[in-house]
Amino acid sequence: MKTSTMIRRGPVSAEPRDESPDQRRQRKRRSAKFDLRFHYGWTRGSFGLGRRICVNCGNRWGQDGCAARAAALETFVSLAGEAEVRQAVREQLLTAAEADLRPDVARAKVAPTGDPFALMGMTTL
Repeated sequence: MKTSTMIRRGPVSAEPRDESPDQRRQRKRRSAKFDLRFHYGWTRGSFGLGRRICVNCGNRWGQDGCAARAAALETFVSLAGEAEVRQAVREQLLTAAEADLRPDVARAKVAPTGDPFALMGMTTL
């Protein structure tokens, strides 16, 4: 008797996953970040004249990108913390406008408060 060499697609079992709400939230966030990384616009044509399309799915690129990127953006911004959204802006996965951050906040670094000379252990003259 011959055995089938077909690869089974889909979940290994029909039973639902045993995961907590926090694990489900993290999985959705990681999936959304993956989609943000791979759905970006590209201009089809020469010299920048042409139609802008998504590199991953080939759909038309609108104001919010393709439909998959718009959904991933909404999911990621709602599930990720503020620090992770800032990190995504620094990695150029999304713009400060998409993340609803001011441009100076997106790139801001935390500066120590107080007298800088006193922080270095020096006294002022």
